[in-house]
Amino acid sequence: MILYPHLCQHRQPGSWGGRIISTQGTFSQAGAGWYPEIPGSRPTFHLLVEAPEGTLAVTSGRCLGHQTKNGRTSSEWATQFPSEGLSMSAGPYTVREKNFQSVTVATYFFPESASLSHDYLNAAGRYLALYQELIGPYPFKQFFDR
Repeated sequence: MILYPHLCQHRQPGSWGGRIISTQGTFSQAGAGWYPEIPGSRPTFHLLVEAPEGTLAVTSGRCLGHQTKNGRTSSEWATQFPSEGLSMSAGPYTVREKNFQSVTVATYFFPESASLSHDYLNAAGRYLALYQELIGPYPFKQFFDR
């Protein structure tokens, strides 16, 4: 595991530097220095995030699973296609999933917003159906909204 202590440094108010680490959750933007980058590259990613129990990480790509053991929760993700960067968020999310025509649609909401998930899942299903009719099959197995 690689630790980046500079990510936890105090920042001046109003200056977020592409990442937020708080008691409510974490967000790290692509290009914010939270993982090694080679300028001009377009890599694929395989990410394993270990966090306190109940904290789930979500990012681009395919979710390979979340597992809790010994007071820690691990979240594993992989991208299939090269991309310029990777953003990641983590928090005490409530995850809900629904399948639409072989695509798993999932929401990652904070508990206080989890009641919205049903409407988001159904709306995503309607959009998938609409755009699949217009431009063809959705090329991925999963779609996540956070």
